[in-house]
Amino acid sequence: MKTVIILIALLSLGARNVTPPNNSASVVFIPTTKDNQIKDTDKPGHLLVRPFRLDIAPPSSGVQFYRDGIIFLSHSKIEEKVPAGHISFGALKIYSTVIADSVPGDCIPFNIEGSVVFPSEATTFSSDYNIMYVSLIPEKSNSEKIFRADFTPSGWKISDEPINICVGNSIYSHPCLSADGTFMIFSSDMTGSTGGLDLFITRKEGDAWSKPKNLGKNINSSGNELFASLDSRNNLYFSSDGHPGVGGYDVFISTYNGEEWDKPQNLPDAINSRDDELAFTICREDNRTAFYTTRTGRSRTQLNLVTCPEEAFNISQRCLAMAQAPQAIKEPETQPATREVATRAPEIKNESITSDKNVAAAPAPESKKKAPSMNKSAQTNMVPEAKKDEIVYRVQILANTKPVGTQNITVAGKNYISFEYLYKGGYRTTIGEFSNLSEATRLQNTCRQNGYNQAFVVAFKNNVRSTDPSLFK
Repeated sequence: MKTVIILIALLSLGARNVTPPNNSASVVFIPTTKDNQIKDTDKPGHLLVRPFRLDIAPPSSGVQFYRDGIIFLSHSKIEEKVPAGHISFGALKIYSTVIADSVPGDCIPFNIEGSVVFPSEATTFSSDYNIMYVSLIPEKSNSEKIFRADFTPSGWKISDEPINICVGNSIYSHPCLSADGTFMIFSSDMTGSTGGLDLFITRKEGDAWSKPKNLGKNINSSGNELFASLDSRNNLYFSSDGHPGVGGYDVFISTYNGEEWDKPQNLPDAINSRDDELAFTICREDNRTAFYTTRTGRSRTQLNLVTCPEEAFNISQRCLAMAQAPQAIKEPETQPATREVATRAPEIKNESITSDKNVAAAPAPESKKKAPSMNKSAQTNMVPEAKKDEIVYRVQILANTKPVGTQNITVAGKNYISFEYLYKGGYRTTIGEFSNLSEATRLQNTCRQNGYNQAFVVAFKNNVRSTDPSLFK
């Protein structure tokens, strides 16, 4: 198969942050100290949410569960021995790692044929891990399509052509396969979409897939619905910037009733914040481990690990309980590395847990907002406070058909760490970050005088590329 590149469907869902692993480098856990010690709990009705330090490279926004661990996109620098004082970003690669209890896991390059780069959250696997579906931008195309890959003795082999439902110039992105493999949910702007990117469902019909069906206005909004994830009972998690929420992109959960999905419920500030919450993915094998990322307006991304300490319950039960009855979370005087999220006992029958993965990651300090306590009527009538738009200006200097990730770029003797985002099917490289247009314009002129003749200023509103003329006055 010729070289292909994946999408990350979404307006610059880039990431910068963190610390990496390898097959055999190690997932970096922050050493436990007196100040950052992880707090465990045996209190009923709790989820644990803690930072997970892992080097996720742009344009990826998350991880995906794979066999006994996860896969993630990172730089090959994690395999290099770099002298102190030197900077090396390396090439982009997919890595897999086993998550162990309080023990750094060894990481290995993901075994895939050919030269393929893709954000790991844009993959989904069959329950036996012999089939993978991944969204890629094929050569001679400007929009991502879903491809099937099969596991062979020599590694994963991706089909030359996308699956049969992918037609025309529409986007087909971030597939999520049900546990039994009978249907798949994905994001698309195909005919029938009500907003930007909607969630669609397609069902397995022999070796092909059925005509996609929009999940409807109950699920889709006038905005974007992305990063679908299903638990073992087909309860649906996804990120949306169109449904009422507390931030830009919030995580929502929708209960599967056996035929369709009920009205989505916003997860309270145990998960969601005034920033973007993206790529929530849950381990279907135990339903008690999940990851998601929080991205601030300035593109800093924090990977978070969610666990359910109670063996009698799972994450979906606790998330539904939180969505139905959020409670105040006490904010201590010092910020802990781990959030203990109290939830009311869910009015759901307990599910039997087939396995229990005790996943532990090192903590890192994080800020936390206090949720006000309120009665039911107050919750019903509550209108989320409007989030102030954050405007950031950058200077775009390059455009590529494939992601190049973060780079160290020198212009007129000054070093800049680049920021990459996806726009209209291309990966755009920018430098600088300014709160006003005049400073960005000065850097634009400097770039043009130093070989970047087509450099120009781009604006981002809440970290989404904006062409609003009023931003350039």
